[in-house]
Amino acid sequence: MTIAHTARHSLPISNGYSYQSGGPVVVYCGRCGGYFHADAEWADRYFAMRRGRVESDARLAPGGRADALAELDHQKSQLVAMLAA
Repeated sequence: MTIAHTARHSLPISNGYSYQSGGPVVVYCGRCGGYFHADAEWADRYFAMRRGRVESDARLAPGGRADALAELDHQKSQLVAMLAA
């Protein structure tokens, strides 16, 4: 996959990210169809959006919400560590 996000718009939050062992974290841009390497700023926005969705989900019981938020925190710490490596 070629990483070539050259569009002149702000990067979207995205629906997610992908990576291969030892490779960069890659995000798909739904606006232009390009790809870009994730960075810490993107990770902060991405997990803040996901956290907001969990916090506002009325279907989750308090214990389920706490578990989901803890899992998000864990995923974010893993991703930030990968980005820093």
